[in-house]
Amino acid sequence: MSSILDYDLCSSDHISSLVQLTEFYASNNMIKCLPSSINKLVSLHSFDISHNNIEALCKELFSLIQIEVLNVSSNPLKEIPCHVKHLMKLNSLDVSSCHLRHLPSALGECSNLSTLLLNNNSISKLPSQLGQLVHISRLDVDGNKLQYLPYTLSFLSEKLMISVKDNPLLSETDYSKYTKNPLPVPYMLPSLKELTARYIIKMNIPNIDTLPVVLQEMLQKSSSCSECGRPVCEFYRGEMVTVNFSMRGDWLPLYKQLCSPHRPQGCG
Repeated sequence: MSSILDYDLCSSDHISSLVQLTEFYASNNMIKCLPSSINKLVSLHSFDISHNNIEALCKELFSLIQIEVLNVSSNPLKEIPCHVKHLMKLNSLDVSSCHLRHLPSALGECSNLSTLLLNNNSISKLPSQLGQLVHISRLDVDGNKLQYLPYTLSFLSEKLMISVKDNPLLSETDYSKYTKNPLPVPYMLPSLKELTARYIIKMNIPNIDTLPVVLQEMLQKSSSCSECGRPVCEFYRGEMVTVNFSMRGDWLPLYKQLCSPHRPQGCG
């Protein structure tokens, strides 16, 4: 048997017996959670649990490294765990109509992703790491709270079909408000606090809640350099630019930031 409809996800014993299952469709049920035994479905290629009552995705789901299509739309999900990076074969991800406010930067490590559907959430900022998705051809972010997109998406502009309807995108008259040059003194260098925060991010040091509050606050507003991908917090040069996504002819506002503000031509 290669697929199953409306299966009893509450039964761990039943799931454990379905190791050869490749497609699982369980949409429009009243499922509240996934059992840890879901990791037994090692042959699963397509998983649809849309239109349920799932508030969190268990980490065991992300051990199913054969998954190519994952649909978790229309669930009250508050986040996509960073474990999503383990789904290296993931081709299509639908998280539309959930309760998402942000996306993990780890999503940029899903190197085979070609379709990403994020419609009707409350996302105000996309991670710059989405620019690493060299195979992505469709990005839907309709009905969110985006004012701009990350500059790294411009690297994909020739082939990316992007839909941004019903977002409060900035007009060009507002671009100057987002220009940032942190150099009141020529050749000023990053502070020790900034360098410490960058190191913590680079080394992926856990348990940041044990750090001094001043560092925690800096880490919470960290982002990445648009050119080299290195982390930045407060010390960077930023500007809003307009890029034409040629497949639709849309000119969209993209935010560009460089980790070395001394170099107008780029980071170094």
